[in-house]
Order: sequence, then C-alpha cells, then structure tokens
Amino acid sequence: MDPNLKSNNPTRPSAPSSAPDPPKPSAKQDAYRAMVKDMQKIAVKARATSGQLVNAPAPNRTGVPFGPTDETFGGDRKDRPSSHPADDSDSNPLGIDLSEGPREFMTHQQSEDALRELVEGMYEGDMDGVDVDAVMPEGLSCKLLPHQVVGVNWMKSREEGRKKGGILADDMGFGKTVQSIALISAHKQTEKGAPKTTLVVCPLALKDQWVDEVEQKSDLSVILYHGSKRHQIAHKLHKYRVVVTTYDVVSSEWQNPKKTAQAGDESSEDEDQLGDGPGAKKSKATRAKKTKPCPLFTKEDGSPMRFWRIILDEAHVIKNRNAQKTKACSELRGNYKWCLTGTPIQNGVEDIFPLLRFIGPSVKPFNEYPEFQEKILKPMKSSNGKGAIVKIQALLKIILLRRSKDSKDKAGNPILKLPGKELILLRTPFRTSEETQFYQTVTERMTERMAKISASGNMQRSYITILTLVLRMRQATLHPALGSDKADAENLEATDAKNSAPQEDLEDKVDSLADMMDSMGVKQDQPKCLICLEILPPEVADAVHCTACARQLRLAKTFEGMQSSTKVSRLLELLDEIKAEDTKTPKKTIVFSQFTSFLNLIEPFIKKAGYGYTRYDGAKSPDEKTRALEKIKSDPKCTVLLISLKCGSVGLNLTCCSRVILMDPWWNPSIETQAFDRAHRFGQRDDV
Repeated sequence: MDPNLKSNNPTRPSAPSSAPDPPKPSAKQDAYRAMVKDMQKIAVKARATSGQLVNAPAPNRTGVPFGPTDETFGGDRKDRPSSHPADDSDSNPLGIDLSEGPREFMTHQQSEDALRELVEGMYEGDMDGVDVDAVMPEGLSCKLLPHQVVGVNWMKSREEGRKKGGILADDMGFGKTVQSIALISAHKQTEKGAPKTTLVVCPLALKDQWVDEVEQKSDLSVILYHGSKRHQIAHKLHKYRVVVTTYDVVSSEWQNPKKTAQAGDESSEDEDQLGDGPGAKKSKATRAKKTKPCPLFTKEDGSPMRFWRIILDEAHVIKNRNAQKTKACSELRGNYKWCLTGTPIQNGVEDIFPLLRFIGPSVKPFNEYPEFQEKILKPMKSSNGKGAIVKIQALLKIILLRRSKDSKDKAGNPILKLPGKELILLRTPFRTSEETQFYQTVTERMTERMAKISASGNMQRSYITILTLVLRMRQATLHPALGSDKADAENLEATDAKNSAPQEDLEDKVDSLADMMDSMGVKQDQPKCLICLEILPPEVADAVHCTACARQLRLAKTFEGMQSSTKVSRLLELLDEIKAEDTKTPKKTIVFSQFTSFLNLIEPFIKKAGYGYTRYDGAKSPDEKTRALEKIKSDPKCTVLLISLKCGSVGLNLTCCSRVILMDPWWNPSIETQAFDRAHRFGQRDDV
C-alpha cells in the first residue's frame, strides 16, 4: 500500500511518509482538472435517465392521411396519453393538450437530443397507390415523383382546412421548390381574373434559381423584386402569380415600430423648431419617413399589402427571433404561410419559434413567445423536459412534413433513390516541424489565457473570448499565415488587408509594363485590358479594370514565395487522386472553407497546380456568383469550385460535382450535411 494514501478506516492512522512532497500543480493543470471534473459530472447526469419518449397522437384531421399509425408505435393508442382539444378553439386551434404532462427527469441535453430524434421521425407520408399522372397540376411542365405528390397533397389539404400553412422540412435535394411550384399551380386564378400572388422570400444566392425554376417548370408568371430600382415595378406586383425577393429586401422595407416611433418624435421636435410656413424645411427624419416606400407591406393607397401565399425558402435563416429580418418576415401579411427548410432545428428547440411566429394564429398559442417559453422552453431546460417533448411532438406532427434520405415505403424501398454517399474523415498530422512548433505555441498561449479566464471566475462573461480562442487554434491548423506569430491573435482579421496589394501598386505595375512595351515598339492599336493586356471586345473597351486579372495579380504579389501547409498539400494530393479516377470525364470537386482568407491562400496553389477553378463567396456580386456557377456547370476544364461554407452551404444545386472536400469541419453538423448535400441530391448520377 502506498504510504501516502489515507486508509478508509478512520481509527487507523496512516503511516508517516519519508517521500518528498509532490510538486504543486500549475494553474494550467488546475484549469484542466476542473474542466475534466465538470465533464464527468455532466456525463453522470446524462447517463442517469434513458427512457423512451411518450408518443402522443395527433388530433383528428381531414384530407391526406397524416401521422404514424398504431403499428408504428406498437400497441394500442389507449396505452399512450391522449391530447384533448382545449375549450377555447380560437386560443388553441390545434387542439393540443397544454397541461403540464408527464413528469420524468431529463437533462437539458437529453431533451435537445430527443427533440432532434423527434424531428427526424416525423411523418413521411403514405405513397402506396399514388397516381402521379392523376394529380399533376395544370400548367406544370415537369413530372412529380411519388413523394412529391404526397407533399403537394398534404400542403393542399392544409390550405383547404383551417391550418393555413406549415413547415415542409424535407431533406436537402427532395424537391421542396418544385412541390411549392406545384402547390401554386394547383390554385387557379380568382373569378375576377386577378392572380393569386405568392411571395417567395429566399437567400440572395437563390433568387435567380427560383425565377428559373418557376419559368422552366410551370407556366406561372414570375417577377424578381430586387435591386435598387425595384420600386419601379412595385405597382405591378399583384399582376404576377409569383414574386421572388430576398430576406434583405424584406428587412430593409420593414418599418421597425420602435424606430418609427423614435423618428416620429424627432421629426415632431424638428418641425416645432423649423416652423410650418411655406418656406420651412422638413426634417431629415420626416423626409425619410415619407419617402421610403414599403411595397411588400403597404400598397400605394396606404392600405396593408396582403399576399395570397408567402413562402420562406431556407426558413432557418430566421432562427434568431430577435434579428431584424426575422421580425420583418413575421409582419408580412398572407392568407397562407409556408416554411421550407431541411434543418428546422439546428441549435435547439428555440430555433422553431420564429417559424411558428411567422405561420401565425393557426398555431396558437405557440406563435406567442411568452406561451412558447412557458410551455416549451422552460420545461425543456428543467426536469420536465419530457412533458415539453410531448407537446412539441403533437405540434410538429400537425404542421410539419419531413422525408429524409433514409425514409422508406411500406415495402422497405427508399422513397428517393440516390447514388451512394461515403463520408471519409482524414486525420493528417503536421508534416513540418515549423507547423508543429507554430501550433504548439498558439496552443500554449491560448491555454494560458484560458487559465486566466478560469481563475478570474468570469467564464460566462468571457464566452465570446473563449470561442475566439478556439477559432484561432482552428485557423492555426489550416495555415500559419492565418495566425502569424508576429501579431497578436486579435489582429488576425487584418491579415488579408495587410497582404492585399493597394490599387495604386496595381496601376503602377500596369503603367510600368505599358512603358516597357512602348519602348519595345509595341503600340496599343486595339483596346486591351489595363491589367492583363488581352484584347477587349468593343462593348467592354471602356471598362477600367479587369476584376479577374486584378485578382490574379494581387494573389501573385501577396503569396509570392509563400510555403504550402499540411492541409493545402493534402488538398492538392486529393485533387490529384480525384483526377486520376477517370480521365474521360473528369470529376468535379467542391472545396468548402468557412474562412474566405483561407480560400485566398488556397487559390494560388490550385492555379499553380494547373487546375481550372472558379470561386463563389459573399464578396462576389450577384452577377459574378451566377457566372461562377455557370462556369463550374458548363466548362469541362473547370473542375474545382472554391466556396465559402456560409455562402454556399444552402440552396445551391451542384450535382455537376461529385466530390466534396470540407477543409475545416464546422461545429454544427447540420451545416456540414447541407454542404455535402449540394452534390448528393436528386439529379446526381455518380457516387459522392
């Protein structure tokens, strides 16, 4: 027995020790041990309870059969708690049991995990006996798949009843767009001939894609409401069956009540000071208030604008209930409201509330935050998480339809046959001692700062700082240039700006080159690009700059002599392996990174290796994004698409690519899944 260990018997003294006292742990070790203990406590609590969810049946509905059957749950429905409709149908139109429900201890994490499992197990629809041809809406030029027919029928049944909308949460690539177009086509114009206008709100990157899909797959009239001159067409929006706009446009046209009230107060004070005579000037606040048009919310005569139907595409964009665009969308008026999203819950149960608020009174009382907080959020975070799960299960079974790639029909066959998808996790150690030393240095610095934060007792207040420290460590694994040891971690955001060549330097280089060529007798007889000196067609001869060439010159200057990194080298090796797979039809690859600065680093190495590539990120204009997508789809020599995770992980159809490389994994798995599903979706012919 170790003489330093105390005996469990309190009456027996421990033997004296002659060994020297062990060294005292450092602050780093103390912080690490404290973290380990906290994690152990969490693990013990997580293992304390593991019960099955209580499955509550949905209230009776008319229309398409909806919801799991008795056989799905096993046993009789009488064995499970029932949901009783409330006495006041206006305050609880869904008839969900709002009582406290069963009490069973669940940790907050268990509640969140159970909720995600619940969403994945939502109604998938009965496709047996579906006659695709019999239900094709008039004017639809494409043929619907069986699961899409079920989806359209479900949406129609909700609009024909009291539900007024819902959430179509099909997995990525299942055709939520075409189902929505079919729904619009299924409703004819009114007797007076005025179109039933549907407003589609989508991310900026998808606006043109929506217009193209409507034009190609239906005979519906469609117009894009976007850009600085959009107000010139505002007077004729009601003449179209489909109006496509973006979340940013909706947000910009919404009059925030608080800001409007403040502007009104300020304008009143200004008018009191300036007077009201014929020569009096109106205040800036008053002018802005009177001149700012809001066609999506108000008609020309001042009456409220109301659409027949409103569709939010990629509706998880509004998951933050306090965001401007979220509040703006909830104020849009429409008879029917739909949310399209493959990930209705990304971070937690609170993500679903903005969608319920948008859908409106038909999901009372859950569209009101105090009620949602009292009946769902608080129980989820307390010991009564199961009661909250029962309520939200009953709610989602009524308003949400979801089919995933794992969904099967009664015969056990996949409802959507897709090529295979293989996910490979590559772990690559640093290949150079310099990278290893650099990462160790960064880690040590961050660990020291973490220890200081922990010792100060301000862990909660330092949440953002902690995330930033982790971010810096992640950047250090990509390339040392993203975390130069010459600058403090907080100054890394300036790396791109510091390394970028000023415009004056670019112009100086062009002037010097022109002088040199002039001295050699080379005259500029034809208009040329000021940077690359390529001969320009007459229609663009007046252009001052060639953006693509300027970028290449800047990159060449910025990264001249720069060393590769382990991840960059591994990327090039993967591209070589992909190239060797099939020489007849080269495989195209999407390269994702959440850091545009890392894409800047990758770009010159891709070019030097001889790969044709294009790039898609938030810094590009809409036209440049469109050209980038056209290039990767149609140019056989362009085999690599560099794309930012935030900008390109949702909505894009990139089935022209069959290989996807994620350079830096994201903390939210649903975002990663969305990124992979840009390629693994309906229309893909190769394994991904």
